[in-house]
Amino acid sequence: MRSRIIKPEFWSDEKLASVSRVSRLLFIGMWTTSDDHGATKGHPAWLRAQLFPYDDITLQEIEQCLAELEKVKVIIPYDYSGEKFYFIVHFARHQKVDKPSKTRNPAPPAEVRDTRETLATDSRESSDETETETETETETETEVSSSPDSETISGDQLKTDSCPHQQIISLYHEILPEMRRIQVWNKHRSAYLRQRWNEDKQRQTLDWWKDFFLRVRESDFLMGKCPGKNSNGPFNCDLEWMIRPNNFPNVLEGKYANKSTRSSNGGYKQL
Repeated sequence: MRSRIIKPEFWSDEKLASVSRVSRLLFIGMWTTSDDHGATKGHPAWLRAQLFPYDDITLQEIEQCLAELEKVKVIIPYDYSGEKFYFIVHFARHQKVDKPSKTRNPAPPAEVRDTRETLATDSRESSDETETETETETETETEVSSSPDSETISGDQLKTDSCPHQQIISLYHEILPEMRRIQVWNKHRSAYLRQRWNEDKQRQTLDWWKDFFLRVRESDFLMGKCPGKNSNGPFNCDLEWMIRPNNFPNVLEGKYANKSTRSSNGGYKQL
């Protein structure tokens, strides 16, 4: 389990005030059982063993608490290979993780991610101060334009950008259809792609990005074909992950390449 942050606004949150005290304590505990991407195992018996080892709490009480938290939409359930998991809504906005560890749990499916984006929009439009929209967080989102739920970029804005975002996204969908489809292209994601485009003139052609995605396709690890460690599911890659500043060089240098496709220096041949 990891150390996590509890913001002062948590205690005055009207949404969480509608659930029981045990539910609020369970919610805090789930932050510590989750990986650094907001996903946690969700079996009631496992959560009870992890979070309430010395308390006389029944499985039925844990299930009731989970139902309360689901009702106020601070956690979203999903299944993977018959096992239950929960995604903690806006986990990345509440927890500052300087060096995220590798994903321990399977990523939530597309419908869960879509719900996350919808909830983000709803919370920004709401005038009430809730668990997902506090004064402190509003200031942070204004200060840091790379918030994961930043404003979606319009088509007109993309047209004035020298980086051909839409064409690159289309290539990504065409060459890597197995990976998660891009449904929201916000300032956070567009900034990453623009930076990668502008860093090197060689990358400023669609042919370069086509070759890049084809190289990604050659990697069994990036394509989710390698079994996860410690009973975890395979790694789930997507466009945003590839173009992050810490991941992009590793992909280019062949860190995730199959042994059969590596060059003599251990990486890919230069694009």
